[in-house]
Amino acid sequence: YYFISFLGVLLSLIIWGHQLPKRWKNADAIIRPLIIQANIPNQQKVYAEKGIGFRSVILNKFLQMTHEAHTSMSRPDFAIWPETAFPEYLNLPFGEHTEKLNAYIRQQTLPLITGGYSKHPNRQTSNSLFFINEEGEFSDMPYHKSILLAFGEYIPGAEKFPQLKKWLPMVADFKRGEGPQVRNFLNIKVGPQICYESLYPEFSWGLVNSGAEVIVNVTNDSWFGWWQEPYQHMIMTLARGIEFRRPVIRSTNTGISTVMLATGEQLKQSPIGQEWAHTFIVPYKTKPELTFYAKTFNLIPNLIIMAIFFILLFFRIKKYKDQKQSFKRFM
Repeated sequence: YYFISFLGVLLSLIIWGHQLPKRWKNADAIIRPLIIQANIPNQQKVYAEKGIGFRSVILNKFLQMTHEAHTSMSRPDFAIWPETAFPEYLNLPFGEHTEKLNAYIRQQTLPLITGGYSKHPNRQTSNSLFFINEEGEFSDMPYHKSILLAFGEYIPGAEKFPQLKKWLPMVADFKRGEGPQVRNFLNIKVGPQICYESLYPEFSWGLVNSGAEVIVNVTNDSWFGWWQEPYQHMIMTLARGIEFRRPVIRSTNTGISTVMLATGEQLKQSPIGQEWAHTFIVPYKTKPELTFYAKTFNLIPNLIIMAIFFILLFFRIKKYKDQKQSFKRFM
């Protein structure tokens, strides 16, 4: 009886789930992002971050790939470069590479979303995402990564015990962002995620509750090789789009770059460890409604805990009654 009931509930949920995407096919707007996957080796990125070299090489590669894709493909609305693609501080004025980037954007009238670094007045650095319009100006404030990588971007406990920073000088001391924030870019309400922030459902929940129409994830997975992690990270990132029914645009350094629509349909994806560029056509809804999951986000975990509790209680009571009946028969 219980098994049949379980199968009935499971079948009903599957049928209901297959019907849900139909609600999200009626988009009222379209964007055409150009994703650039430059496949920059880790060693070059590390040298560039430390100011040893390769900054011009990296920037030139991104510019060349963007220019070739921009002129040969259907004209995109904007380009997206991955996490820390720009190899130095982008919020500091008059830098050689900053001027070169802005000049290219103005010449091509091609807006850009790119990962880069921010320098703060307290001298701390942020892993950031910048939104640059066709005039080479910021269309909104940069987003600063909020969920930092332990022992990669910060030292756990260093805020209370600063001595840890002296003991571990090789670990970065990045400034933490202020959590999920929506940015206005080309009249699109963009929900930015940097790297593994996409793994946390509560982070994406904060974006959609703030009005995000499209989720943009920028990532550099080159640290983990080519075997399983890039696939796992991609799937977990796209899961957020299904949970909250928002298109997900994912730009990575070495793969896997792709787009998933709000219906759950995944479009073309990049190979791993190769240079790659592609312009997508992404329909989306302006002012999209919240999904059932988003509306009941805080309720669902409590319901699951309550359900487990009552199931255990039911079997406990059943076991007690069976033991009581056995005892009566024995007597």
